[in-house]
Amino acid sequence: MRPVCVFVLATTLACPAVATAADAPADSARGMFEGAGDSHRRYTVEHLWERRRSIRDLEEAARLAPRDAHTLDRLAEAEFDGGFYHAARLAFQRALAVEPGDADAAFGLGRMCEREWLDSPTPELLDEALAHFEAAVRARPGFYEAWVALAAARFERRDAWAANDAAMAALALAPQRPEGVLAAAYLAYRTGAVERADSLFAVALPRCPAGIAARFADVTPLLSESQQATFDELGAAARTDYVRGFWSRADPDPTTPQNEARLEYWSRLAHALLLICDPWSPRWLARTDLYARFGHAVQIQPDDGRHAMRHEMPEVVWGATGDEPKAEALAGLHQEVLGGGAAIFAPLPPMAHARELATLVSRFEGPNGARLAVRLETPGSPVDSVIADCVVLDPVDRVLARGTRVLGASGCDPAAMRAGEFTFDLPAGRYRLAVAVHDEAGGRGVARLEGELAPTGTGLALSDVVLACGATDAADRQGSVRVSPNVRARIAGERDVYAYFEVYHLHEAAGGGSRFEYEYSVDELGRRKPGRAARAEGYKPPATVSFRSLQEGVGPLRRQFIDVPTGALPPGRYRLTIAVRDELAGTRTERSTEFEKVAASP
Repeated sequence: MRPVCVFVLATTLACPAVATAADAPADSARGMFEGAGDSHRRYTVEHLWERRRSIRDLEEAARLAPRDAHTLDRLAEAEFDGGFYHAARLAFQRALAVEPGDADAAFGLGRMCEREWLDSPTPELLDEALAHFEAAVRARPGFYEAWVALAAARFERRDAWAANDAAMAALALAPQRPEGVLAAAYLAYRTGAVERADSLFAVALPRCPAGIAARFADVTPLLSESQQATFDELGAAARTDYVRGFWSRADPDPTTPQNEARLEYWSRLAHALLLICDPWSPRWLARTDLYARFGHAVQIQPDDGRHAMRHEMPEVVWGATGDEPKAEALAGLHQEVLGGGAAIFAPLPPMAHARELATLVSRFEGPNGARLAVRLETPGSPVDSVIADCVVLDPVDRVLARGTRVLGASGCDPAAMRAGEFTFDLPAGRYRLAVAVHDEAGGRGVARLEGELAPTGTGLALSDVVLACGATDAADRQGSVRVSPNVRARIAGERDVYAYFEVYHLHEAAGGGSRFEYEYSVDELGRRKPGRAARAEGYKPPATVSFRSLQEGVGPLRRQFIDVPTGALPPGRYRLTIAVRDELAGTRTERSTEFEKVAASP
């Protein structure tokens, strides 16, 4: 056995190559899925004798008609099915010599090269397979099977767009056959057409044989050992709920109707199926499992020091097992890691590029109870069109609320930042939130957050403290305060810190008046205490900023802006604490937030 080891690639590789029955003989590539489920019959004595008799009959026919290309093609196909690859290659070559435009012979030679490439992935073999498949479709433009094979081979050569063209040609020729729909589905995803891919998979998978469709529904290859043990103990209904929750948690962008992680998983399985034809057979299972879990992010490094071939599917020699990628190697990929390293998925769909996104989740009380405010900020000039989406999910992954808006100018940096806000009135409880921004150039940023809302009571309470961009935020006609939040909680140079908070349930006197005292303080975080020698030399701890004020008003609610003079503080991290005391009720509460002070830009 040749030992191998897995190493992780930080670059994005291209994709697939279609093959036919690479090791386990199938009836033909033209019935790719038809032979995928009858391996119980392929190796019976009866079936082997039938195949040998068929080969003998075809050999006799070829002897009697040595220049009949059709007979030679049938003989070559039978020999290929029987595993007599050298004889099959010779027969295909004889047919092509007799009839240079023989599409069947060109396709058969492409299959031969592809099978050899699967066993020993050298670029020359894949190039030769590509050339034969292209010759086949030139000779016969309606050759459905050759278009499917060409699509996958082009994808393996990292040309996703050309592969997609071939898949669409196959789909146009036979829109009811599952191979073409499956190829079009996974190549649509690989070229960034996420919605189209989702629709095509929804058509393709029900058309597949039950055994193959079950492989696409199976998540156990993506689970850790402990997760698999838990899953195995569940009943049928509980397993369905587990799978639904698994994909909901794995979804890198819950703001979209499509689940990009599941589409990527399906794309990997579709490629393995069209490339190998029987990817879950003992010969190919280790390779398929590695690819299904990690995609193109892992490759196999030969132990003889040769540079590993960086194809879409990693090479695993029959009988060998690739080492698991280490956690530190996976961390360097910036991928979504599942099952503690059992699998990884891309945080963004193909063809999208990352867009910076900062978010802030704050808790308030509204007229109908608890309110969650989600603020976001992303780079962009006034002429940029940036769309934001936000979705709120409950603990069982049901969508409770969602919103979409065009981002406007940021109050902190209107020339270089776009900003926006979503507010949701929700019952008390824990929530998962997802925020996404996208622009017209394919930029996309996604943030997944968590929030918790406590039940609203009747006693004195404070909202979260929100740092603001300035002190001039205004109120709208309904009396709600419009705050331009400092989402990144960063102050530059000698600027002051501005903050906003709300006080709830103040005790009211007989005339409706309320009276409370608020106090704020700023404390530095992370500063190490000096040693005894430093203190003896007259060391003074950094001065904290504090202020106290007595306020009077009307009603149980108070909205308060404060200006905290922090210009003299050195750069560092600080905590701002707001404490409020209700003078009439004698109750007290406090909240805090953190910010960073940085030096002014030159």
